Amino acid sequence: MKTLAAALVLATATARIAFAQPGNVEPIDPDEPPPPPPGYTATPQTPQLLPPDRSESTALWLSLGGTLASYALVFGGASMAAGSNDSTSRLASSAASVGLVGTLVAPTFGHWYGGKGFTRGFGLRLGAMAVGVTALVVAFSGCSFSFGHDSQDDDSECGRGETGGALLGLLAVSMWIGGTVDDIVQAPRRVRRRNSARFALTPLVQGDRAGLALVGAF
Repeated sequence: MKTLAAALVLATATARIAFAQPGNVEPIDPDEPPPPPPGYTATPQTPQLLPPDRSESTALWLSLGGTLASYALVFGGASMAAGSNDSTSRLASSAASVGLVGTLVAPTFGHWYGGKGFTRGFGLRLGAMAVGVTALVVAFSGCSFSFGHDSQDDDSECGRGETGGALLGLLAVSMWIGGTVDDIVQAPRRVRRRNSARFALTPLVQGDRAGLALVGAF
């Protein structure tokens, strides 16, 4: 009887040891995706990284350097056109015209580099052009309405028109300078905002499923 009991204890211990051996029971992870179907080959995907950061100093020098170069063309071309022959004068006038257009758009170069097309400074310069045209109209309209009157009335009307035109011209110059300075100063900040908020689509492969993931930086 003792021999039979010892044999049962030994058999039970052997069964427990065999059950505890690694590899006999394979754990199942409920979160693990199902295995791919037979013959499926996963294609490695290279994730698309976020667009690289852009340089704030580059934005500043694009706006500042472009503005300085434009004004250099304006004043240099005008001075050359005043004291040169016909062919050189035409070339200098063309350079001055290019510089004049550059004074309008060059301060915005840094913002274009930072991903923004229309800026507050550019709007101010466009507004300054409109105010400048109005100033010319006001300055000359006072004299245009004075025909048919005596000379004293004519002088009085012309004086009123010139004063209003001068005030509007001063406003136009202030708007132009303010818009230019604003664009140059704000260019690095525009790039900083662009670098702090970026998004990109990257391919995503998980098991037997594939798609696109939106990756962003804030």
